Amino acid sequence: MKRIMLLNILLLLLTACSNSLGEALEDYQRDMSEIATKNDQLNTLLESFDYSLLNGSSINGDSASLRNSLREMSTVIEDEIVPLVDEIEQELETIEITNDEIDSIHTTFLESFAVKQDFINDIERYIELYYQTLTKSEELVRLSQMFIENQEIRNEYIASAETEEEEEEVNRIIDQINENSSELENSAKELQETTESEDKQNYIDESLTPIIEEHIRKLNEMNLDTDIAIRVRSITLEMYYGYERYYTERRDTLFYNEELERLQIDTILQQINVYEQLESTYIESLEELINES
Repeated sequence: MKRIMLLNILLLLLTACSNSLGEALEDYQRDMSEIATKNDQLNTLLESFDYSLLNGSSINGDSASLRNSLREMSTVIEDEIVPLVDEIEQELETIEITNDEIDSIHTTFLESFAVKQDFINDIERYIELYYQTLTKSEELVRLSQMFIENQEIRNEYIASAETEEEEEEVNRIIDQINENSSELENSAKELQETTESEDKQNYIDESLTPIIEEHIRKLNEMNLDTDIAIRVRSITLEMYYGYERYYTERRDTLFYNEELERLQIDTILQQINVYEQLESTYIESLEELINES
């Protein structure tokens, strides 16, 4: 939408009015001039964002680049947009209007600004959730890769057992691993079959995590004397701690995705049209009142 700078319209009031309504408009212009300047700055900042980054189509591309772009947007919101909004809000509280016609038009500006505030709050929240989703997804990939690497290291340790004592201790660890794996497999299957996101999150907290912690406890309680067996247990414990982190990250990812779905980026972006239309109506109404005065 082509935007007329609000400050330019208000400046017209100084030269276009000469009667009592004109005097009221001039007072209104003086009171609103700083707000108009900041509102134009705010609009320029909001228009500088590439909102197409938020529709999910970029998630399969360069994740690091996308995260950097999201972080830059968050920084602009936090360091520039939010302070401007706070300043405008405070200055609006000082505006006093005695003319009913001006007050009616001013109400439209207040409505536009309120929608703009809602949009900023929603888009800030969405960007943060989207950023966290990307970060968590990358962490899940990293943990999966680390598990594969640790498994290969563990297999090498197991294969290096030579003495009877080493083999006996390693076999005891393997038996415990197999028992744990069977329980983990059943739990992972139950998690997969759980349909609701909130139920999945609760299952991870209340069932899966305690199971992994119990597996860690059992491994730590094993009496081992050989270096090989101790190494096998150490790398296995590292894998179990990785399991625990993996499911914690997965729980968080479920939460973030649920929040993103609830917010609905298309619905958020529709607010832009709403506040822009209200602002255009405000400007047009001011122009009409100027011409009448």
